[in-house]
Amino acid sequence: MIINMASARILIVYDHPLIGDALQFATHTRHTDMQVDVVNSLAAAEAMCCETQGLKLVLLDYRLPDSTGYS
Repeated sequence: MIINMASARILIVYDHPLIGDALQFATHTRHTDMQVDVVNSLAAAEAMCCETQGLKLVLLDYRLPDSTGYS
């Protein structure tokens, strides 16, 4: 299955702002037609997923301050 990522929206969930911003910059630089959002907590990611239509990909740091790893 091939997913068309043109004009897709992705979400990066990372608690360190420097890394989150770098991932956002690198992704948007390579794929200028994508909308790239960054949040820094699991709660913010859950809220954005509920409020946002059209998310195609979520990149999730599994060590966030408001979560316990894989649970």
